[in-house]
Amino acid sequence: MAWVKQQPCCICGTPGPSIADHMYGATQRHNKVLIGMRALLPYCQTCDAVKTRGSHRAHLAAYGKTQADLWINQLEMLPPTLVPSSAVIEAIRDWGR
Repeated sequence: MAWVKQQPCCICGTPGPSIADHMYGATQRHNKVLIGMRALLPYCQTCDAVKTRGSHRAHLAAYGKTQADLWINQLEMLPPTLVPSSAVIEAIRDWGR
């Protein structure tokens, strides 16, 4: 979470510190895999408000990408020690919102 908070906003690029958004909630599981604590994205307050006040659909309509798409892109920037297990990556890809 600390690393995510230091990143620029994943939408507009506003420099951090950012809000570390739990994409699906901290306790979300998919295919029996806990993904909530690993599925984090950095947002500025303005971009975070779209999902917070709207929904996953509002996010897709506003930005043209799902949060899962943005998270997969973020994987390339993660330090090797923070890359989640393949089970977590596949569960987030499969969940797809």
